[in-house]
Amino acid sequence: SAVNAIAVAHHWRLAFFAKSGCPLGDYPDYVNPSLKRVYTECNRWRTAVIAHVVGMHPALIVVGSQARAIAAAEPNGFEASLKALKASGAKIAFLADTPSPADEGSVPDCLSQHPNHIETCDLPREEAVAKSPGRLAEINGARRAGATVIDPTSWFCTSNTCPAVVQDTVVYEDNSHITATYAQRRVPELDHALTPLLH
Repeated sequence: SAVNAIAVAHHWRLAFFAKSGCPLGDYPDYVNPSLKRVYTECNRWRTAVIAHVVGMHPALIVVGSQARAIAAAEPNGFEASLKALKASGAKIAFLADTPSPADEGSVPDCLSQHPNHIETCDLPREEAVAKSPGRLAEINGARRAGATVIDPTSWFCTSNTCPAVVQDTVVYEDNSHITATYAQRRVPELDHALTPLLH
């Protein structure tokens, strides 16, 4: 929703491509935890979408990704997909994964259990950012591919803490996805990061 708001404000044409639980990185042996098997549909989708986007010849490609362990296990996969997208001639921006409370459980559940002490649901910055080796692997892969890396950590965290609530807005809707309301709050930062890439 934040990218869409920016596109509308700047009169950009925006095309959106996503497949649930499907990483963009070229990981042919990726096992989807829900399906409990190699996610072959994801492999076919990835190939088709990259080819389609290359054929569109866009000015800018914005890539988002949930950091997964396989990115660290197969560190060349993410780089390979971004290099394939570069054939479009577009500038590529990689929006790195947000700090994650995944191991802590649902943030709204925590807030409902501690309505008078919501700071109980805050996350230590180091833990929220460093717990995923896949995140660092994707950032490094994106840099090797020549993409501009946008690290949103400072949009979520102070120097020590990643709050569960910022200015009366709940940050996470579960144990990983940010709320649409908080995404809208971060439009100015994302706009500042993306707009210069088209000038």
